[in-house]
Amino acid sequence: MSEVRGYLLTIVGASFLVSLVCAFPQKKGIKRVVTLCCGLFLLLTLVRPILSFRFGDLSKYLDQYQMDDSVIHDALEAGQNESARLITEQTVEYILDKATALGASIHPEVTLASLGESYQYPYSVTISGHWTPQQKQELTIYISQTLGIPEERQLWSEDNS
Repeated sequence: MSEVRGYLLTIVGASFLVSLVCAFPQKKGIKRVVTLCCGLFLLLTLVRPILSFRFGDLSKYLDQYQMDDSVIHDALEAGQNESARLITEQTVEYILDKATALGASIHPEVTLASLGESYQYPYSVTISGHWTPQQKQELTIYISQTLGIPEERQLWSEDNS
């Protein structure tokens, strides 16, 4: 950033100097020569960074950019995995809390679905364990209305042990 600032200050200084030098000549012939020289000086000042640029360093900058991109991608993926884990855990916890309040003994497994690249939501649930028909009915309604998992995506499997 300081390099860009220095470059801009150089251009401003050169422009100021050129305007001062061009203001003094009075004769038309001398004024044309001075204006041409000042224009060339200003042009060289503007293109100096391009002339001094080392194109070998360009690959180093591009490699650094690609490395930064992969680090960002890895961090984003880790964040999405953590988000999926939290959504799954909280959904299971909500179902277990309601089942415990109703007196049912269950083990829910939640499956997530993705909407776009970054939004995940509870899509279906597989529930195993022991419950009464009344408990199953209340849990089915709770899961459907509170968690947004419709009855057709709720798989109930009663343990026979």
